[in-house]
Amino acid sequence: MRDRLSAIGVELREETGRATALPASAQEVAAVVRLARKEGWVVTPHWAELRDSGPSLHLSPERLSEIEEVAPADLTAVVGAGVTVAGLEERVAANGLCWPPSSFCAPDDLLGGVIARLPGGWTLEGNLARRYLLALAAVMADGSLLHAGARTVKSVTGYDLKQLLVGSRGTLGVVTSLTLRLESLANRESVLERYRRDFERMAPAAGSGQPARADSSGGADGALLLLERLKRELDPEGVFPYVTDLLPREVRS
Repeated sequence: MRDRLSAIGVELREETGRATALPASAQEVAAVVRLARKEGWVVTPHWAELRDSGPSLHLSPERLSEIEEVAPADLTAVVGAGVTVAGLEERVAANGLCWPPSSFCAPDDLLGGVIARLPGGWTLEGNLARRYLLALAAVMADGSLLHAGARTVKSVTGYDLKQLLVGSRGTLGVVTSLTLRLESLANRESVLERYRRDFERMAPAAGSGQPARADSSGGADGALLLLERLKRELDPEGVFPYVTDLLPREVRS
Protein backbone atom coordinates (compact mmCIF):
# COMPACT_ATOMS: atom_id res chain seq x y z
CA MET A 1 0.00 0.00 0.00
CA ARG A 2 2.80 2.41 0.89
CA ASP A 3 4.57 1.83 -2.42
CA ARG A 4 1.39 2.36 -4.42
CA LEU A 5 0.58 5.60 -2.60
CA SER A 6 4.18 6.82 -2.84
CA ALA A 7 4.03 6.23 -6.58
CA ILE A 8 1.26 8.83 -6.86
CA GLY A 9 3.00 11.22 -4.45
CA VAL A 10 0.69 10.82 -1.44
CA GLU A 11 2.01 10.71 2.11
CA LEU A 12 0.98 7.74 4.25
CA ARG A 13 0.85 7.52 8.03
CA GLU A 14 1.02 3.98 9.36
CA GLU A 15 -0.29 3.21 12.83
CA THR A 16 -1.09 -0.02 14.62
CA GLY A 17 -3.53 -1.91 12.46
CA ARG A 18 -4.32 0.94 10.09
CA ALA A 19 -2.88 3.12 7.32
CA THR A 20 -4.01 6.69 6.73
CA ALA A 21 -3.50 8.57 3.46
CA LEU A 22 -2.68 12.27 3.87
CA PRO A 23 -3.34 13.96 0.51
CA ALA A 24 -2.31 17.61 0.25
CA SER A 25 -4.64 18.70 -2.56
CA ALA A 26 -7.94 17.83 -4.20
CA GLN A 27 -5.95 16.30 -7.06
CA GLU A 28 -4.14 13.98 -4.64
CA VAL A 29 -7.47 13.00 -3.05
CA ALA A 30 -8.73 12.13 -6.54
CA ALA A 31 -5.59 10.07 -7.20
CA VAL A 32 -6.11 8.13 -3.95
CA VAL A 33 -9.75 7.44 -4.82
CA ARG A 34 -8.86 6.25 -8.33
CA LEU A 35 -6.13 3.99 -6.93
CA ALA A 36 -8.50 2.56 -4.32
CA ARG A 37 -11.08 1.87 -7.01
CA LYS A 38 -8.45 0.01 -9.05
CA GLU A 39 -7.12 -1.98 -6.07
CA GLY A 40 -10.48 -2.77 -4.48
CA TRP A 41 -9.84 -0.80 -1.29
CA VAL A 42 -12.58 0.95 0.69
CA VAL A 43 -11.73 4.60 1.38
CA THR A 44 -12.84 5.36 4.93
CA PRO A 45 -12.85 8.72 6.78
CA HIS A 46 -10.07 8.95 9.36
CA TRP A 47 -12.62 9.18 12.21
CA ALA A 48 -14.57 6.05 11.22
CA GLU A 49 -14.04 2.33 11.62
CA LEU A 50 -15.48 -0.44 9.47
CA ARG A 51 -16.90 -3.80 10.25
CA ASP A 52 -14.89 -6.63 8.71
CA SER A 53 -15.48 -5.82 5.04
CA GLY A 54 -12.16 -6.24 3.28
CA PRO A 55 -9.10 -3.98 2.84
CA SER A 56 -9.66 -0.36 3.78
CA LEU A 57 -7.60 2.81 3.61
CA HIS A 58 -8.32 5.65 5.99
CA LEU A 59 -8.12 9.12 4.50
CA SER A 60 -7.57 12.30 6.49
CA PRO A 61 -7.94 15.82 5.00
CA GLU A 62 -5.67 17.30 7.69
CA ARG A 63 -3.14 18.54 5.12
CA LEU A 64 -5.90 20.37 3.21
CA SER A 65 -5.45 23.06 5.83
CA GLU A 66 -5.32 26.28 3.84
CA ILE A 67 -7.71 29.15 4.50
CA GLU A 68 -7.88 30.25 0.90
CA GLU A 69 -9.90 33.42 1.34
CA VAL A 70 -11.76 35.49 3.90
CA ALA A 71 -13.98 38.16 2.35
CA PRO A 72 -15.35 40.40 5.14
CA ALA A 73 -17.45 42.48 2.74
CA ASP A 74 -19.21 39.33 1.49
CA LEU A 75 -19.26 37.57 4.89
CA THR A 76 -17.69 34.46 3.34
CA ALA A 77 -14.62 32.27 3.81
CA VAL A 78 -13.19 29.57 1.54
CA VAL A 79 -11.34 26.90 3.50
CA GLY A 80 -9.79 23.50 3.03
CA ALA A 81 -11.52 20.51 4.61
CA GLY A 82 -8.55 20.08 6.97
CA VAL A 83 -8.86 23.49 8.59
CA THR A 84 -9.77 23.16 12.26
CA VAL A 85 -12.71 24.94 13.84
CA ALA A 86 -10.30 26.84 16.10
CA GLY A 87 -8.14 27.82 13.11
CA LEU A 88 -11.14 29.22 11.26
CA GLU A 89 -12.44 31.09 14.30
CA GLU A 90 -9.06 32.64 15.03
CA ARG A 91 -8.60 33.77 11.42
CA VAL A 92 -12.04 35.33 10.96
CA ALA A 93 -12.13 36.88 14.44
CA ALA A 94 -9.34 39.17 13.24
CA ASN A 95 -11.99 40.68 10.97
CA GLY A 96 -14.66 40.80 13.67
CA LEU A 97 -16.43 37.74 12.21
CA CYS A 98 -17.40 34.23 13.31
CA TRP A 99 -18.90 30.99 11.99
CA PRO A 100 -21.89 30.39 14.33
CA PRO A 101 -21.97 26.55 13.96
CA SER A 102 -18.56 26.41 15.65
CA SER A 103 -20.44 26.72 18.95
CA PHE A 104 -21.45 23.05 18.52
CA CYS A 105 -17.99 21.77 17.58
CA ALA A 106 -14.75 20.90 19.36
CA PRO A 107 -11.88 23.34 18.61
CA ASP A 108 -9.78 20.63 16.94
CA ASP A 109 -12.59 19.28 14.74
CA LEU A 110 -11.70 19.36 11.04
CA LEU A 111 -14.31 21.30 9.10
CA GLY A 112 -14.64 18.62 6.42
CA GLY A 113 -15.47 16.10 9.13
CA VAL A 114 -17.94 18.46 10.78
CA ILE A 115 -19.89 18.81 7.52
CA ALA A 116 -19.70 15.08 6.70
CA ARG A 117 -21.00 14.08 10.14
CA LEU A 118 -23.76 16.64 10.58
CA PRO A 119 -27.06 15.40 11.97
CA GLY A 120 -30.24 16.11 10.02
CA GLY A 121 -31.68 19.50 9.20
CA TRP A 122 -34.40 18.85 11.79
CA THR A 123 -31.82 19.39 14.57
CA LEU A 124 -30.53 22.70 15.84
CA GLU A 125 -26.88 22.25 14.89
CA GLY A 126 -27.68 20.42 11.64
CA ASN A 127 -29.99 23.16 10.42
CA LEU A 128 -27.67 25.96 11.52
CA ALA A 129 -24.58 24.49 9.85
CA ARG A 130 -26.46 23.86 6.60
CA ARG A 131 -27.57 27.49 6.52
CA TYR A 132 -24.01 28.66 7.05
CA LEU A 133 -22.58 26.42 4.30
CA LEU A 134 -22.73 28.03 0.85
CA ALA A 135 -20.73 25.66 -1.36
CA LEU A 136 -18.34 22.75 -1.30
CA ALA A 137 -16.00 20.73 -3.46
CA ALA A 138 -15.72 16.96 -3.16
CA VAL A 139 -14.07 14.02 -4.89
CA MET A 140 -16.59 11.41 -6.01
CA ALA A 141 -16.18 7.64 -6.36
CA ASP A 142 -14.91 7.82 -9.96
CA GLY A 143 -12.21 10.35 -8.99
CA SER A 144 -14.06 13.33 -10.48
CA LEU A 145 -14.24 16.64 -8.62
CA LEU A 146 -17.71 17.97 -7.85
CA HIS A 147 -18.32 21.68 -7.20
CA ALA A 148 -21.75 22.33 -5.71
CA GLY A 149 -23.46 25.41 -4.32
CA ALA A 150 -22.81 29.10 -4.85
CA ARG A 151 -21.25 32.01 -2.99
CA THR A 152 -24.61 33.66 -2.44
CA VAL A 153 -27.05 33.03 0.39
CA LYS A 154 -29.94 32.65 -2.06
CA SER A 155 -29.30 30.65 -5.23
CA VAL A 156 -31.83 29.46 -7.81
CA THR A 157 -29.38 27.66 -10.09
CA GLY A 158 -31.09 24.28 -9.69
CA TYR A 159 -30.92 21.40 -7.23
CA ASP A 160 -28.84 22.05 -4.11
CA LEU A 161 -26.41 19.21 -4.81
CA LYS A 162 -24.11 20.02 -1.93
CA GLN A 163 -26.74 18.70 0.46
CA LEU A 164 -26.12 15.18 -0.88
CA LEU A 165 -22.66 15.29 0.73
CA VAL A 166 -23.66 17.07 3.92
CA GLY A 167 -24.16 14.48 6.67
CA SER A 168 -23.33 11.57 4.34
CA ARG A 169 -20.51 10.47 6.70
CA GLY A 170 -17.99 9.92 3.93
CA THR A 171 -20.12 7.33 2.12
CA LEU A 172 -20.67 9.33 -1.09
CA GLY A 173 -17.46 11.31 -1.52
CA VAL A 174 -14.57 13.14 0.13
CA VAL A 175 -15.14 16.82 0.88
CA THR A 176 -12.02 18.83 -0.02
CA SER A 177 -13.04 22.47 0.44
CA LEU A 178 -15.89 24.56 1.80
CA THR A 179 -17.32 28.01 1.23
CA LEU A 180 -18.80 29.18 4.50
CA ARG A 181 -21.16 31.99 5.32
CA LEU A 182 -19.90 34.14 8.20
CA GLU A 183 -21.59 36.38 10.73
CA SER A 184 -20.54 39.42 12.71
CA LEU A 185 -18.85 38.33 15.94
CA ALA A 186 -21.08 40.77 17.79
CA ASN A 187 -24.16 38.93 16.45
CA ARG A 188 -23.08 35.39 17.41
CA GLU A 189 -25.19 35.05 20.54
CA SER A 190 -28.29 36.63 19.01
CA VAL A 191 -28.05 34.25 16.02
CA LEU A 192 -27.69 31.22 18.30
CA GLU A 193 -30.53 32.37 20.52
CA ARG A 194 -32.82 32.77 17.52
CA TYR A 195 -32.07 29.25 16.32
CA ARG A 196 -32.42 27.79 19.82
CA ARG A 197 -35.81 29.43 20.14
CA ASP A 198 -36.93 28.06 16.77
CA PHE A 199 -35.75 24.52 17.55
CA GLU A 200 -36.34 24.19 21.26
CA ARG A 201 -39.25 21.79 20.65
CA MET A 202 -37.44 19.84 17.92
CA ALA A 203 -33.93 19.45 19.33
CA PRO A 204 -33.07 15.87 20.42
CA ALA A 205 -32.05 17.15 23.83
CA ALA A 206 -35.09 19.37 24.32
CA GLY A 207 -35.72 20.00 27.97
CA SER A 208 -32.17 19.15 29.00
CA GLY A 209 -30.77 22.55 28.12
CA GLN A 210 -28.06 20.90 26.04
CA PRO A 211 -27.96 20.71 22.22
CA ALA A 212 -27.22 17.39 20.58
CA ARG A 213 -23.53 16.89 19.75
CA ALA A 214 -22.54 17.43 16.15
CA ASP A 215 -20.99 13.96 15.99
CA SER A 216 -24.30 12.19 16.47
CA SER A 217 -26.08 11.22 13.29
CA GLY A 218 -29.49 12.58 14.21
CA GLY A 219 -30.77 10.42 11.38
CA ALA A 220 -33.94 8.38 11.17
CA ASP A 221 -34.11 4.98 9.50
CA GLY A 222 -35.75 6.55 6.44
CA ALA A 223 -32.86 8.98 6.00
CA LEU A 224 -30.33 6.16 6.23
CA LEU A 225 -32.29 4.16 3.67
CA LEU A 226 -32.28 7.11 1.28
CA LEU A 227 -28.54 7.51 1.78
CA GLU A 228 -27.94 3.86 0.90
CA ARG A 229 -30.03 4.24 -2.26
CA LEU A 230 -28.07 7.31 -3.29
CA LYS A 231 -24.85 5.41 -2.70
CA ARG A 232 -25.86 2.62 -5.05
CA GLU A 233 -26.29 5.24 -7.77
CA LEU A 234 -23.19 7.34 -7.07
CA ASP A 235 -20.76 4.62 -5.91
CA PRO A 236 -21.83 1.27 -7.39
CA GLU A 237 -18.36 -0.24 -6.93
CA GLY A 238 -18.27 0.49 -3.20
CA VAL A 239 -15.17 2.71 -3.13
CA PHE A 240 -16.60 4.39 -0.02
CA PRO A 241 -18.18 2.52 2.91
CA TYR A 242 -21.86 1.82 3.33
CA VAL A 243 -23.49 3.29 6.43
CA THR A 244 -24.39 -0.22 7.57
CA ASP A 245 -20.69 -1.20 7.41
CA LEU A 246 -19.68 1.50 9.86
CA LEU A 247 -19.41 0.59 13.50
CA PRO A 248 -22.53 1.49 15.52
CA ARG A 249 -20.82 4.47 17.19
CA GLU A 250 -20.40 6.05 13.74
CA VAL A 251 -24.02 5.50 12.81
CA ARG A 252 -25.85 6.48 15.98
CA SER A 253 -24.87 8.24 19.16
